[in-house]
Amino acid sequence: MSFVSALVLGLVSLVSAELTGYLLVDFIEMPSPWLTLSTTQFKVESEQLAAQLEQEGVNYYKTGQFELARQTWQRSLQLYREQDNRQAEGNILNELGMVHRALGQYATAITYYQQSLVIQQALNNVQSARRVLGNLGNAYALIGQFELAEEYQLKSLKIAQDLNDPHREAVSLINLGSIYLDQGQHREAINRYEDSISILGKLGNTTTTAYALINLATIYYVWQQDYEKAISHYQQSLKLSRAAEDRWLEAEALSGIGLVNEGMLNYETALAYYDQGLSIFNEIHAKRSAAKALNNRAHTLLAWERALSRQTVDSEKLAEAEHNLQQAIAILEDARNDLNTDANRISLFDIQVNTYNLLQQVLMAQQQPEAALEMSEQGRSRAFLTLFSEQMNIAPTPPNLQQIQQIAKTQNATLVEYSIIPKDDVIHQGKERGNAGELYIWVVTPAGDFSFYRQPLDDAGIVLENLIKISRINIGARNRANINVVFTEPAQTNYALKQLYRLLIDPIQEMLPTDPHARVVFIPQGELFLVPFPALMDADDNYLIANHTVLTAPSIQVLDLSHQLRQSREPVVLSDLNPDQALVVGNPVMPEVWNAKAGEKIALSDLPEAQWEADEIATQLKTQPLLGSAATESTVRQHIEAAQLIHMATHGLLEYGNPQDSGISDIPGAIALAPDPSHNGLLTAAELSEFNLNADLVVLSACDTGLGQLSGDGVIGLARSLMTAGAPSVIVSLWSVPDDSTATLMVRFYDYLQAGNDKAQALRLAMLDTQKKYPDPGSWAAFTLIGAPG
Repeated sequence: MSFVSALVLGLVSLVSAELTGYLLVDFIEMPSPWLTLSTTQFKVESEQLAAQLEQEGVNYYKTGQFELARQTWQRSLQLYREQDNRQAEGNILNELGMVHRALGQYATAITYYQQSLVIQQALNNVQSARRVLGNLGNAYALIGQFELAEEYQLKSLKIAQDLNDPHREAVSLINLGSIYLDQGQHREAINRYEDSISILGKLGNTTTTAYALINLATIYYVWQQDYEKAISHYQQSLKLSRAAEDRWLEAEALSGIGLVNEGMLNYETALAYYDQGLSIFNEIHAKRSAAKALNNRAHTLLAWERALSRQTVDSEKLAEAEHNLQQAIAILEDARNDLNTDANRISLFDIQVNTYNLLQQVLMAQQQPEAALEMSEQGRSRAFLTLFSEQMNIAPTPPNLQQIQQIAKTQNATLVEYSIIPKDDVIHQGKERGNAGELYIWVVTPAGDFSFYRQPLDDAGIVLENLIKISRINIGARNRANINVVFTEPAQTNYALKQLYRLLIDPIQEMLPTDPHARVVFIPQGELFLVPFPALMDADDNYLIANHTVLTAPSIQVLDLSHQLRQSREPVVLSDLNPDQALVVGNPVMPEVWNAKAGEKIALSDLPEAQWEADEIATQLKTQPLLGSAATESTVRQHIEAAQLIHMATHGLLEYGNPQDSGISDIPGAIALAPDPSHNGLLTAAELSEFNLNADLVVLSACDTGLGQLSGDGVIGLARSLMTAGAPSVIVSLWSVPDDSTATLMVRFYDYLQAGNDKAQALRLAMLDTQKKYPDPGSWAAFTLIGAPG
């Protein structure tokens, strides 16, 4: 069963009970009597009114009237600020964070929490700071920023333990358990929940126990498939939540019972429980929870239809499932629009990608492959597209089939889009993914022909992710300095490459062009971004690159936008480039980088062949390269935005941005340059994305520059940062490549480019030439063109 059942629990009723300690009053609306009062009276009345407003907000919040709570707390905040009451201001900012989180406005919630935390820490209000830290952890968990979520929750837990506050210690343990559960760390989650229940059993706390029970129930169902224990825990939680009049928790328990009933094949009963939960979620405006329940309801309808095993399709059930998923997607799109940073958009979409995937399955069950392709596109690279469209000052909408056909015609390219469909016996939990069960493959030709293929994976016992890993390992693990070069026997290497060809290319072979110069654009998903498409081998031992000109794109829409961006600029002709319009960098004096194994910084290795490469290319382009000590980060920054062509032959650092490897948390990837007094010599992916590039082409002749963090939004790394900064075409590598073969390939690439070939054709011809001298695919197949092919 592939549905989203993640329960990231917040301090909902728990926190509202500890907001201020005031008594709730029946205060709904009051005129402004203080306008005619004396100064003393004004101060007293203002303080009283602010407190009354705050309590009225608590009342609204507890009864699920979130918008009224927000309005009321906003008025209270204004009064507290006029009074310069910092303690109360800090409290109300936390409350505003809670209500914005409940409304699905996560970025706004985080902003309020952070403002509150600054005040509480400045006032040394340890207990209040603990509460805000926990709420920050919950907010980051909701958008999938689990490392930050765990960090804040651990800080909150430590304060509770230091203060010997068992109730709040239990709350932190529950929320930590939810974070681990969302990441598939089931044992860690169970331990936290059981610890919290042990504490709560001694305290007799009803509501908090209900939280722990509902999460334990989820684990019993998802991980252990123990339906009896799951139902028992959900029902206990339902009873406690009703006793506590916690409407949100009541709805979560009802939805959980629905989940278990689907697992028990009681589909009608499952739908009834979902409907009860949805009614409450809608009543209290709990949008994210409603989206999750709609997703699960749709899955039950699809599972019910599949279980009937009939020749005819029940269009009514499937249409209802489609409607549920469209409702869920509308909620999710609205939530993402509220987020104000790229990292937050990526993380939230990484959780939501399952809903888009499920809708593709529902559409295919209705025999609508065209609509399924449109949904596949709608569910790709959403955060990427937001940044790209901002660069171009447009507001793109996902393309329909007619528009996709026009894109294929305009770019004279055959488009091949893959979608990974997970096995149906896996329940998705947050960012956790199941193994691939089958592939959906769509092909659109320049002539407008449309085809759809399904490639099963289950029957062959194939684990797609493992097959891709084997192909990459067999090609050889190496870097530009030729350290740790590993070549395997050709038969072993060819097995994995042939298997991938069989799965990815054989089903669509008849739709691919026969002209080897005709473009084929692959639009992968997930681990398919790591596939070495040029090196895939058919049954006759022919590499794909021998018969096809290959490039990739994160989505068809990104491909189209990159083409539009290129068309909006003056054409770049290499022979006409001015010397200052080309930026060529080779073998800089290397910076020091953190080595996790050594526990210290070490200098990167020298790349003599990269220097020869840069010299040769600079000669071709009639410009002066930046070499050695001249290739400083400051100098590159000074010239990068004006350059129309950028070529960097240096180290690429995939591990940068991973805290475990580099000690820094950031967008993955960095380019090594010479350090200088102003910069450390690491031009990071995050920094690259801030430039306003005018380059028609950026070539990163470096290690692993096409890799990064795999997410629902695609590959997050250097290539993505360069495209969002304004580069319509980027050439990057999918693994670490030897220094000598890379230099040969790059020089030949520019030879073919100057001879009048487009970028995709020039790269193919350069690969074929390099293959003659270095036949192992690890030496020539690493580079890929992303974006506009011309």
